[in-house]
Amino acid sequence: MLVVIEQRLRVRASLSRVISARLARLAGLILLPLVLRATIPRASEGGFLLTDAISTRMLRRFLRQYTIHYPDLNSVDEICAFDDRILERTANVDSTLLTRRLVINNQIMRLLRKKSTSELAGYYLLYPINRECEMLIEDGRILKSSQITDDLICSGGARAASLYLSMVYGVDRISQGFLIHLLYKDIREIIRKNPDMRSLFVRPVTPAGFRAVEKHEFKKFREDSGIFRRLISL
Repeated sequence: MLVVIEQRLRVRASLSRVISARLARLAGLILLPLVLRATIPRASEGGFLLTDAISTRMLRRFLRQYTIHYPDLNSVDEICAFDDRILERTANVDSTLLTRRLVINNQIMRLLRKKSTSELAGYYLLYPINRECEMLIEDGRILKSSQITDDLICSGGARAASLYLSMVYGVDRISQGFLIHLLYKDIREIIRKNPDMRSLFVRPVTPAGFRAVEKHEFKKFREDSGIFRRLISL
């Protein structure tokens, strides 16, 4: 009889340990995204929103579905033929122009691909620009990204004065969300390497673009220009 009681006690103790371990794991799964949301910086560095916190669950979902890479020259034709299927096409990417700019700095773009098919799912185009380009934009002599000449784009190792966000395209809401996450992450890293960077410029052309610049408090600084600015350092 004593043997049976001891066996039952051991089984109960073992079950209790298993249940406690599972509850601890469950609590960790529930709390970890909340902790990350509390600890990932949402404030600004010099007034600019650097990142939006996303849950680890959503990040895992992104990484399961997509691969991310910088383009090479073989990607140019595919990029130029890419149809976003979400927003009305408002700008044509010129292959010659894009090739020249990728030779200067291939990190001006991030490409997003579906893992299941290797198809292009989206990209963003972000130019690090020098002080001369910044002044030309402020003076109203550059009104859109196609007017930025090659000598105004910083190479990979050069210090940038500001950033010009030219395009963000995604085929659906999931890809768009991942691109925005990557964009904030990359802007944060660029600012870390360029602590004296002053502004992020963008020229919205769609209703979604105008909503975004309003949400993030971009300001139109010239009446004769469609470019908006968000100060990074004051």
